[in-house]
Amino acid sequence: MSNNQENPMGKHASEEREISAGSMLIYHSIYSQAGTLGKALLEYIMNSVDAGAESVEIDLATDGFTVRDNGMGFSRIEEIMEWFEKLGFDHGPSEEDHRTYGKFGLGRAQAWAFASTVWRTAAFEMDVDIKRRGLKYTLKRDLPVQAGCRIDGTLYEPMLPSQREEVLRELRALCTYVRIPVVLNGETVSKSPADEKWDFETDDAYIRLRDSGDLAVYHLGVLVRKYSSWSYGTGGVVVSKVPLQVNVARNDILVSRCEAWKRIQAVVRSASTERTKTKQAPLTDSERGYVASRLVDGELSWSDAADQKIITDVTGRHHKLESFARRSIFTVAPEAGSRRGERVHKDKLAFVLCPTTLERFHVESGEELQALLARVSTYTDDRYGSTYARFRGSYTPFEHYADLVSDHSRIIPVSKLGKQERVALHALRKASQRFPSLFWRVHDERIPQRRIEPGESECNNAWTDGRRYIAINREQLALAGRGYDGMCALITLLAHEYCHRESDLDSHRHGVEFYEAYHDVTRYNGASSIGALTMQALNIYLRECENAGVSVSKRAFEFADALERGARLGEDDGVDHGGDHDAGADTPAEPPAGAPVREAAPAAPAAPAAPAAPAAGSKADKDAPTASARPSPAGAQAGKDDRARASCVQMSFLD
Repeated sequence: MSNNQENPMGKHASEEREISAGSMLIYHSIYSQAGTLGKALLEYIMNSVDAGAESVEIDLATDGFTVRDNGMGFSRIEEIMEWFEKLGFDHGPSEEDHRTYGKFGLGRAQAWAFASTVWRTAAFEMDVDIKRRGLKYTLKRDLPVQAGCRIDGTLYEPMLPSQREEVLRELRALCTYVRIPVVLNGETVSKSPADEKWDFETDDAYIRLRDSGDLAVYHLGVLVRKYSSWSYGTGGVVVSKVPLQVNVARNDILVSRCEAWKRIQAVVRSASTERTKTKQAPLTDSERGYVASRLVDGELSWSDAADQKIITDVTGRHHKLESFARRSIFTVAPEAGSRRGERVHKDKLAFVLCPTTLERFHVESGEELQALLARVSTYTDDRYGSTYARFRGSYTPFEHYADLVSDHSRIIPVSKLGKQERVALHALRKASQRFPSLFWRVHDERIPQRRIEPGESECNNAWTDGRRYIAINREQLALAGRGYDGMCALITLLAHEYCHRESDLDSHRHGVEFYEAYHDVTRYNGASSIGALTMQALNIYLRECENAGVSVSKRAFEFADALERGARLGEDDGVDHGGDHDAGADTPAEPPAGAPVREAAPAAPAAPAAPAAPAAGSKADKDAPTASARPSPAGAQAGKDDRARASCVQMSFLD
């Protein structure tokens, strides 16, 4: 009688059945967990800990691996049938007591997606090869006893040496704080968190915070995931002392269900917030993102965030939230470093935001940011019951300003320049010849010399294609007439463009490599330094101005006067007080063939020749001071002052 037929008594027949999993679900469980070989090997490390092993060793080659431990292993055939054959088995209360990691009974299968494996434990051997035999495996009994457990894996796809190294790096990071020694290719890669220094230690976790980087979370010593520093406003490391609720793949925390993590993250958030409030140094990008996120989520009041510099303009400068709230009009640049955006901002047509500010507040447009800040800044006047918004800025699309500012930059012929501009350009071209030598000294790197061309632009002071030329806006050439400071500004502008290895005509972005190169080049204090190039260029400028009949400002001549006095006094006392010299440790090895040739530093202007000495015994000889005679204190002090001024002129930029 079928279940859906009525029996003579008018009652339905029923029975209880159990839902079972088909082989396709098992295959899916094996392959869907297996993200990387490193993660699969980590499962074997966790199994060793659960088996009570005192240590675990892994040897990884390009074609396979071996895992060995001294844990309990499988001592009876019933254990193999119950715990090896079945995926997703019920551990039971007694099993839960001694297991640190195992909850799902699936982890050991991750490696099966990458390799055929042979397991040896006690008197048994299990041979698994799902690519050739599917879900069937070979079980051997009555073999010589193997202490603990040994797993030999043969990879289905051998790795390249670089891939092997990547797996090794991943595995080192994954098991950093595992409580037992993990020996990877002969090197112990795990360490006890109890032996480390931490900022905070609670009953739940060890916590160490850092200004930058991700926040790495270790579940009982095993890396679970990394949170962006924006999530908590800090980077660092968290190692839990208690189990965390994690997903099946063990690569995320079940935040809504994990009470331990709720307690841990409360400590992290509190510490990060307090540090942000009291921090004297500028906020990091992650801290700015964290403050903005908490403001958006309602976890931080407007008054608490008002003094934080979490608004970034198109030039990269950061502003206090309260200051930005007082701006009447703002817009958003099409991209970070937008030349046209910088021009609109500098001309004060509108306050131009960098797009990263939108990302920080989790919005996609200026309209959304305006609405968001109006909402979070709203307060109620208790006396009158009226509602006010502290933020009253008005957003205008950037396209509104696009026609007001031209982004056209062009190189112009030298014939269009005036006399002073031509002389300044000539001095810069001479200085440019020495930039390859400067980069050789600083970075041991050969770079080609670039042509220096005059140009016109409403947006750019200078620009380059990153290889062949640097264009200087003709408006900048007037700086040469301002003496040392003006010429130094032009030389550093050249240095800036030389540090760009790609075109910066449309976008003016600066990465870490640019900042490192610019810092090293501008702080270098040897031959061909920025200070030396500035003096050389200014000397050329002054000389050529005289030849061309171009009037020179008093400020420019002050430099020449100080340099001349310093040179003369240097000759008088036999000490060199200026110039650009290579000496001692500052002199690098000669470059190889084809590298830029190190040129001699420009000589200081020569002092006038000393008059001939009078004949011995003459009146002049008696009245004149001897070679050993000392100048008067006043004269000595005047000489020191002149030398000091000359030295300050030469070194002012480097300071």
